[in-house]
Amino acid sequence: MSYQLTEILNRCTKEDAEFLISIIDSNLNFTDDKGLKSLNTNWHTGSTIPLELNHKIEREIRYLGSNDFAYMTRKMRGYEPAGVSVDEIIDDLSKLLKIQISNASTLEARIEIFSGSVIDKQFAKLPEERQREVLKNMNFDKHHIDVILKRIIDNKELLLSVILPILGKTIGPEVFQSIIISIIAQFIGLQSAKQILAQIVSKLPLGTAWLGPVVWGATAVWSIADLSGPASRKTIPLILYLGVLCLRDGQTEEFMENLHASSKN
Repeated sequence: MSYQLTEILNRCTKEDAEFLISIIDSNLNFTDDKGLKSLNTNWHTGSTIPLELNHKIEREIRYLGSNDFAYMTRKMRGYEPAGVSVDEIIDDLSKLLKIQISNASTLEARIEIFSGSVIDKQFAKLPEERQREVLKNMNFDKHHIDVILKRIIDNKELLLSVILPILGKTIGPEVFQSIIISIIAQFIGLQSAKQILAQIVSKLPLGTAWLGPVVWGATAVWSIADLSGPASRKTIPLILYLGVLCLRDGQTEEFMENLHASSKN
């Protein structure tokens, strides 16, 4: 089975790789934590992620999505990577979280749709007063909040489909990424998540400095961690963070089209 994430993982900075490795790291499974850290230590800042580390991260992600017995069986038979495909991991997590994603999309589109669907599904579960609180923390003015809530509550539109066009190309993708980080924080802790969010915020245009601190007001409202078991507590944040990497290509319109098409399925 060939590698699937090479192009996406090529967007990693050294800090991204460290973040992914910190999620993978565990003394409760057979991930090669020392090997990952060693490869990352030898990576010279400023250069593209080394292919060996790129593939190593993918192997560990796919191992985490696999049954240990089936994984070892495939490994002994010479499969490389021996873990299940990333598509299968997405399928398993989609069933767990009751999300529908078309198999006809590209892998990158499916990762983006999964990440966006997690946000929309979690937001839709909130009572109206909590939804209003989340939006206020995003610094929308009262008019926008009222319009957004009306469209979401009365017309049953999805959060991202409503707010991303309002935010536009400049900060829309960064807001998406930041919300994802606020969800990931449940799994890996607030301090670790803050470090990676700081990188996103540092690249934003002037006038959007509010984004970093206020997104944390939304952190406490997500309940996705309650639905996950030991394995998915690793794979959910890993796939979500791959969604962050995918959105770095700036193709917000394509992402919105894919998310909108998926919501109609």
